[in-house]
Amino acid sequence: PGLLLNYDLYGTRDNAGDNALSAYTELRAFNAWGVLSSTALSRFSETSGGGTQSDSLRLDTTFSHSFVDSAMTLRLGDIVSGSLGWSRATRFGGIQLQRNFALQPDLVTFPVPAFFGQASLPSTVDLYVNGLKQYSSSVPAGPFQLNTVPIVNGNGQAEVVITDAMGRQTQIAFPFYTANQLLRAGLSDFSLDAGFVRKDYGVDSFSYAGDPAFSGIYRYGVRDWLTLEGHAEATAGLANGGIGAVVEIGRAGVVNASWAGSRDDDASGSQAELGYNWRNERFNVSLDALRSFGSFRDVASRYGPPPPQRSDRALAGLSLGRAGSLGVSYVDLQYPAQARSRFASA
Repeated sequence: PGLLLNYDLYGTRDNAGDNALSAYTELRAFNAWGVLSSTALSRFSETSGGGTQSDSLRLDTTFSHSFVDSAMTLRLGDIVSGSLGWSRATRFGGIQLQRNFALQPDLVTFPVPAFFGQASLPSTVDLYVNGLKQYSSSVPAGPFQLNTVPIVNGNGQAEVVITDAMGRQTQIAFPFYTANQLLRAGLSDFSLDAGFVRKDYGVDSFSYAGDPAFSGIYRYGVRDWLTLEGHAEATAGLANGGIGAVVEIGRAGVVNASWAGSRDDDASGSQAELGYNWRNERFNVSLDALRSFGSFRDVASRYGPPPPQRSDRALAGLSLGRAGSLGVSYVDLQYPAQARSRFASA
């Protein structure tokens, strides 16, 4: 058991004699039952004219208990709902049960390539990935399989070198592609959230919606090359749900797509998204486009802006080794009743 106080102090003073001081604090208590954490922001300012202002706001208060063997965490209090690449997270005051892979840091969640071979005699097997030695082991005579985690994310080239007891070497080449957007076959990820939407975060310490709300996401690795996704959320008079998929298309990269629909009282709408990304050790590219149609709404829309009508993104990068890296990006974003915004960077 224990108790601790984290704090971050920030102060300013300008040449007009105005002073300001802020403190972000976290009080945390923990024992075998779990962790209780509460964060707050306190501010004080003084002007040269003699006026002073001060306030203190509670941010989040959460109790969490982790189930290490099953890689799950239960949270009570202020939570942030789980989200997918095509849905929006929402702050709740309530309860959350969520998969937490960080509890098992040795667990590899994405599919890893398998390298096969045949040894006619007891041999030593060496695995090289993109020219770097990753693994070495002795194997008996007969077939063998190596399941290791490659050091690359994306397109790669593996080579298995078999050296038998006579000193003869056999080399086998294995081109492969790994993607951490995918879940390994049979592995699932989820978040279930229920409570009341948090309003005026950072402005009011205790402001919650009056209507209860629910949110849930689920991901499942059907095959090593296919991960399915689902999302649903609801509150009084509003329901939103959708499905999606992430597909590896061999060494050509990964495609993701999703569709969602909503009904808010008598208004309805839909949202569609399509994306693609590919990478190797030198180059990466990512494209993503999202469109909403009609009056598409989610729970967050009741207390803030609606989802974007249009969201396009293009990214490309090139690694130059010791010389650094180059990157370019373009974002096109438009919300209902707002002007279109476009950003480019290099």
